[in-house]
Parts: sequence; C-alpha cells; structure tokens
Amino acid sequence: MPEYQQALHNAGHQANLTYRPRNNNPQTSQEKRRKRNITWFNPPYSQHVNTNLGKNFLRLINTHFPRAHELHQICNRNTLKLSYSCIDNMEKIIKANNQRVSVPVNHATPDTCNCRQKENCPLPGRCTTSNVVYEAKITTATNIEKTYIGLTSTTFKQRHTVHKATFNNRELRHKSTIIIIILKSPKCQQHFNHAKLMVGSSHISSSPKARNLGVVFDSGLTFHDHKSKIVSVGFYHLRCIASIKKYLPHESLAALVHAFVASRIDFCNSILYGLPSIEITRLQKLQNQAAHVLTNSTRRDHITPILRELHWLPVHQRIRYKMLTLAYRAVHNTIPAYLALPSRSNIRHTRSSTAPTLERRNAKKRSAGDRTFSVAAPCLWNALPVAVRVIHDLHKFQQSIKSVLFREAFGL
Repeated sequence: MPEYQQALHNAGHQANLTYRPRNNNPQTSQEKRRKRNITWFNPPYSQHVNTNLGKNFLRLINTHFPRAHELHQICNRNTLKLSYSCIDNMEKIIKANNQRVSVPVNHATPDTCNCRQKENCPLPGRCTTSNVVYEAKITTATNIEKTYIGLTSTTFKQRHTVHKATFNNRELRHKSTIIIIILKSPKCQQHFNHAKLMVGSSHISSSPKARNLGVVFDSGLTFHDHKSKIVSVGFYHLRCIASIKKYLPHESLAALVHAFVASRIDFCNSILYGLPSIEITRLQKLQNQAAHVLTNSTRRDHITPILRELHWLPVHQRIRYKMLTLAYRAVHNTIPAYLALPSRSNIRHTRSSTAPTLERRNAKKRSAGDRTFSVAAPCLWNALPVAVRVIHDLHKFQQSIKSVLFREAFGL
C-alpha cells in the first residue's frame, strides 16, 4: 500500500488510498446466492391500448396478496415479476413454417452399418441398430458353453465394443458386468454361497439380487428389496402430496395419488402372488395411507369403509386381478408364447362345457412351484364363475372380475 500511495503523490494526485476488507460472512454470501422461483408475466402490447397493464398487475398483487394472506409466500412482488420480452410476430412464424414445408423430405433409407470392413461387422449389415435383445455363448475355462442373453439400449456395435474391451483388458473388467443370480431354496442356500463362473481369465461371482425391468429379484424370490423400494418411494410421494393437497381440487389430488402411488403398487405385482400375507402387509399399509391422504381422514379411522367407498381393491385382490387378466389373455391367445397355457376339453356336455377351462398342473416344488404362472393361473381361472369365463371382451371381463373380487374382499 505505501508504494502505491507514493506513486500517486509523485504523479501529482492528492487522493489517499484506503483498504476495505471483504465481507466473508458465509450467511450473507449464501443469502445473495439464493435463487427464487420467479413467474414472469409478459403483458400483451397493442398501440390501441393506453392502459398500463404492468402497473395494474403489480397493484393487484399488492391488493389481493397482502402479508397476512396465506398465499403471500408464493404470490408476492419477489416471485411475480414483469417481463417485456417480445415473441415472434405472425410474419416470422409464417415464413418459418413455409420454409419448413418447402424443404424436400429425404426418404433415403438410413445406413444400418458404418463398418469400414463389412466382412468384420459384428451384426452383418445391422450393427448400428439400437434396442436389441441378443444371445451370446460364453465358453468357460473348462470348455463349458454358457448362454448369455442381454439387452442394449444403445447400438449393438457399441455394446459389442464394450464387451471386447472388457474381455481383452483386465482393467476394464467392471465396465460391462454380467449378473448371475441363482434361485435356491433355504435348504440349498449354503451350497451356492460361493458360486462363480469363469469367462476367459475373469471370475464372475453370483449376485444376491439383480434388477430386471424395474423389479429387484433375489435368490429366494421373496422380493424383499423390491417391496422396500416401492414402500419408501411411495411414502415419500405421499408426504409431498399431503403438503400441497389443500391447494388442489379432489380430481387433481386423486390423479396424483394414482400416478405416484397406486401405479407403483400395481407395477408387476403378479410376481408377488403366493407370498405369505405378512409379506404383503407393507404394501397394504402404503395403500391405506394413500386412501387416508385422498379422503382427508386420520390413521385412527377404520380403513375398510374408506377402501369400499373409494372402490379400491386391497393389495391381495389386486394381485389376483392381474393374474386373472393374464390368464384371460392366455385363453384368447393374446399373450407371448412363453406364457401360453394349455386348455382342457370337456368330454361331458354340461352347462359349463362352453366355458373355457385351463389344464391344471401339479407343482414339483412346494416352496415356489405353486407361485408359477402355469400352476397358479389355471387354479384362479377355473375358480371363476362360468358367466365370467365366457366373456369375450377384455374390458367387460376386467369389470366382472373386479366386481367378484370386490364382493369377496368386503363380504358384500
């Protein structure tokens, strides 16, 4: 500082330099960096209108949302501001549309292979195809072939490059992983705790759980992690919805509950068929809390009249509803071939001989065999009334089985 002051005096200046330290208060700097959720109002402009719309808009905010108003924190002069940005006029919009329409459409077939050496293409002529389900055969160190089925959302060429780099470079072995999960009963659990697969020079250990299509599978098919994820995410969304429900009409509130909570309970819930009732209790508590939020009731209120008033099926009945819907599609051949079920022909001509009946199979394993679709679906389907099984319209069939399950759940 003295050197700069001396240089100023030598140059003929009479100013005195002073040092002001910066304010390093973290609370003040944090307040300055705080961002507000601002809604901008762009008033329309016209030469024939003399009213100052912006001034009147600000005056309305001060009049209708004073400090004592319950919505003042949302609607105030700091969150509602004016903007005079101009949008495109009609002439510019028409010119842009005409230019877009007048450009000739290129109907050329896209190139599905960009390999320089076509003979080395991993998928001849189609290596740039995306969303591919592929099957690969892996040879272990003991010359045993294993079949691996994979899915890629990127191009097949990119996935093939990653797999080659993984097997050729040990440092990149974790870039592409193969998940192996062994389904086992509690009695055989100790024999498979250290199961490994040898692929080239890499050891691939079995995983206790794996995710497929958003469902977390475990070796015992209890789906404990999957249910925990549904419950934790569902209760989080219910807390968020409950904090804003006083500002929403009932229709919007119901739409939010169905979109964020009920849809998660119903997603792939057919895999939960056959689990003990205590395993479904957590999902039922989530549905009960969603009903309390929607009807503005308390947790002490009995839940059965509330569910009956909302016309909601309990979780057990929702699982059977999904299973019966899949069974209907299997009977009418509108389901993938690997889920097809054989039908049984009635030799005797009785009143119910015209109703489709599925062949019932016996499960080999009691622990999980009764939960398989080929065993559970015929049992549920054959137990339906004949008047329901003869329905040929899917929408009417779903209405009928919902009525049957609703009467069964609430004793009507």
